Amino acid sequence: MTGREHHKYILEGFWQLPLQLFELSEQDVLRRAELPLDLFQQRSPTVTGDEIYRIAIAIDEIKANDPTILLRYIQTMTLDAFSPVTFACVCSQDLNMAATRIAQYKPLVGPARLTVNKTTDNTEIIINQQEGYPPLPRFLVLYNLLSLIKIARTATRTLIIPVSIAVTAALSAIEHYEAYFGVPIQYGDSNSIVFSAEDAQRPFLSPNPAIWSVFEPELQKRMTEITKANHTSTHVRACLNNMLASGQTSIDEVAARLSMSPRTLQRRLRNEGTSFQQILNQLRQEMAYHYLLKLDYSSQQIAYLLGYEETRSFFRAFRAWTGQTPEAIRAAHNRETRPSQTGASPC
Repeated sequence: MTGREHHKYILEGFWQLPLQLFELSEQDVLRRAELPLDLFQQRSPTVTGDEIYRIAIAIDEIKANDPTILLRYIQTMTLDAFSPVTFACVCSQDLNMAATRIAQYKPLVGPARLTVNKTTDNTEIIINQQEGYPPLPRFLVLYNLLSLIKIARTATRTLIIPVSIAVTAALSAIEHYEAYFGVPIQYGDSNSIVFSAEDAQRPFLSPNPAIWSVFEPELQKRMTEITKANHTSTHVRACLNNMLASGQTSIDEVAARLSMSPRTLQRRLRNEGTSFQQILNQLRQEMAYHYLLKLDYSSQQIAYLLGYEETRSFFRAFRAWTGQTPEAIRAAHNRETRPSQTGASPC
């Protein structure tokens, strides 16, 4: 299972609002996206990044004959219609701070990734997919570009015109979007919007540090959880846990299951301060202790369950970990847990 399949996003209510404004049937969208038809009625619906892609593509396909529908939605929406994460970031002092915060917490709401590059002349915001995903669907690219200009204009109450806008794929009805942005849309290697330094530092008229102080601890908590869940080492350990008993313990086999090359897997683990062999050894050691101390398995059975072809290979590894044999560890544990024998007490 890949990291994309592991991670779930809470499907915020703002997804349903556009459907109503677009005069779209929820069932039509969900059916085309091959998702449960009651998804939006669930108490806390969650979706994978791939499923968000499918929802966005479904909306785009159903409304293919109305390419400006997203533009009309953005023009009529208010800031509180954004996701809670984005709304909280709008409480910033200016666009630079808001964009930086949105980029930091963007992984909480979907598979898009924002990169903010600030210079003395301008602020560039690049919109791409998170690592491991295909390029963002056109709907998501447009939504993010339009949202950023909407935030900048609404929060400053100024008709801010960006320096430039670039996209990687052709857009329908491009002249309508260019009229809204105020600049020609260029085609490039990334999806980006550039603001002048003056506009990026233009004060927001309703900064609210109090609201931000309420949101920030929860956002930080959720980011910590998602970061841990998305660690490559977490996925490697989960794969190995399922594969050990079959004897499949090579990095090539694990990398294939995670849809990446062994070299990429090694690099990611190195960036996390660990290695494939360290994870494998730690997992084997933990499982060996479990089998020895909690279950009555023989050393031969444990060696097999840990993916060793020979029992003596398990013995050598166990001695390297503990300095003792498996039997010695089990015997010591049994002595410590055996009830004391003091003889029968007199009547």
